[in-house]
Amino acid sequence: MIRDDGLEGKVAVISGGGSGIGRALAVAYARAGAHSVIGYLPSDPHDATDTVRAVEAAGGRCTAVPMDVRSFEDTEKLAQTALDEFGRLDISVAAAGILRRAALADMTDQAWDDMMAVDLSGVMRVFRSCSTRMAHGGAMVATSSIAGGVYGWEEHSHYAAAKSGLIGLCRSLAVELAPGGSGSTPSSRG
Repeated sequence: MIRDDGLEGKVAVISGGGSGIGRALAVAYARAGAHSVIGYLPSDPHDATDTVRAVEAAGGRCTAVPMDVRSFEDTEKLAQTALDEFGRLDISVAAAGILRRAALADMTDQAWDDMMAVDLSGVMRVFRSCSTRMAHGGAMVATSSIAGGVYGWEEHSHYAAAKSGLIGLCRSLAVELAPGGSGSTPSSRG
């Protein structure tokens, strides 16, 4: 639940903003007073202009950027667009993801690599690009799944592995990027 206060004038960067959870967050942020820069995969059958219209109808401004989270240049372009268009970046949301069924015995290396590249490495790229441009006290949000931390899921081991890795990534970044944190490793902090 996004409260309707405290986001006035803030700017969110949202990968996967052309549809699904990314679109829903962009609209919710607009209702709370924020603006969005959404990244969308041009080959996605969902039209990013629908998200832009929905955000504008909710009272926000929205810029759509064609991109692929598998490309660091694209995540850099997404993050920089927030600064170029709005002068700030306060919230980073990594919502781009894929979900494909594959039994282990039939899974190709490419299927495994694609899942990791989008659902895990893509999140890291979005966060890395945004973290150097975010305003102090910004927020980073990732979408995971109970498949990553609670339950196994038949014929989705690659998805569960990526989401488990995502949970570890977010826990580590929470320590590393915390306001006032030293960014040091746990062993060097005692």
